[in-house]
Amino acid sequence: MADHRERSQLLGDFLREIAMLVVVFYPLDAYWQGKFDWTSVLWVLFIAGIFLYWGMILEGRDDL
Repeated sequence: MADHRERSQLLGDFLREIAMLVVVFYPLDAYWQGKFDWTSVLWVLFIAGIFLYWGMILEGRDDL
């Protein structure tokens, strides 16, 4: 039987997954395109960290 999850938990899971994909693929893409800039990479990692934190908070909630 499928596990029923609340919308907030699904949104939290989505945000955590997006954050991890951004952390892994943005620096690689910037490097391979020759546009690697530490300032932009650090900003993107900061925003991904916010998404990760927000996702963890939302996933722990029972309702939205």
